Parts: sequence; C-alpha cells; structure tokens
Amino acid sequence: NARKQGEASKRRFDEIFNIRYDLNNQTRLPVEKIPKWARGFTKYGIFVKDNIFAMPRAWFVPTAVREDDDPASIVMSNDFEPSRKVVISGASIPEQLSGEAGEEGPFGKVTLTDYAPQEIKAKVNAEVPGYVVFSELYYPGWIAKKDEKPADILCADAALRAVLVDAGEHTVTLQAKISHQSALLLC
Repeated sequence: NARKQGEASKRRFDEIFNIRYDLNNQTRLPVEKIPKWARGFTKYGIFVKDNIFAMPRAWFVPTAVREDDDPASIVMSNDFEPSRKVVISGASIPEQLSGEAGEEGPFGKVTLTDYAPQEIKAKVNAEVPGYVVFSELYYPGWIAKKDEKPADILCADAALRAVLVDAGEHTVTLQAKISHQSALLLC
C-alpha cells in the first residue's frame, strides 16, 4: 500500500510540475515497474516514459481551497484534481470560488502567447471567475499584470504561481523584476 501511495505522489508531482517525460537508461523495464498512468518507448537504448496526465504550462481552475499549514498534503492526496481545484496559501479566497466545481468543465481556456526566461504571457478566456495556474515555481522576484494592471501572484498547489481572474477575456503577464544574474546571488 505504501508503494501505491508513493507512486500516486510521484504521479501527482510530475502532473502539476508539467513533467511530461522520464528517461531511464534501462532498455527494458519490467511491466510491473511502468506506472499505469504512463506509456513508454525505447529509443537509442533509453526508455522514455511519457506521462499522459502532465498538466500544461498554464491552466484555468474554477475553485480553490485555502491551506497555509500543509498545502502539499492536499495536493499529493489521491483525490486532488489540479484541473478542478487549486490550493492557495497566504491569501484569502473569494467566497464564490470556495467549494467544489459544479458541472464538468472546461471552465476556461489558457493559451500561452509568450514564454521567455523573464516574461510569460497568457491569453485567458474564462467562463467563470477563477485562477490561472502557472506550472512555474513560486518565489519572489516576479510581478503580475492582468490586462496591463498590477495583479497579485499567489502561491498555488504548495509551490506554483497563480493569478485570480474574473470571467471574460484577459491577458495575464508574469515578468521577472530582477535579472538572472541577480537571482544567482540569492542562492
């Protein structure tokens, strides 16, 4: 049972961090070692496992729950669905966004229009208010704009970035406010 829990946690981690491929130098893995959620192939003597459930680089989520003490325990649980709910830490959640998502989605669409080291830009078409979750680590040094106006970057799913949006069409931009050279000095 602990092995299944470990496999589920690994799957969840790979899913929300947009890890699509896992490489292994074993040319053949026993069938029981290949997770049910992955498919794979061998090329040039390397086994390539394809995670078909990997989330995109950015997605829309219609509901949220706040958890400041241990958000990872919710995110890593077997019943957590990152496409339907986001775990927010350190910020309040509008009342209309707490609870469970109603009918089946999609509730919004996110399209990345620019993805560079110091700027990420997304077009959002939201049918309902919700969060744009970016599969990017949450840490200081970034600012957000929603339709060219300042917006808060929230800590989502224990380690990712999210921006709250209203229903409608929006442009969400994340920009680095420090250079990569300055960021190296922080390490």
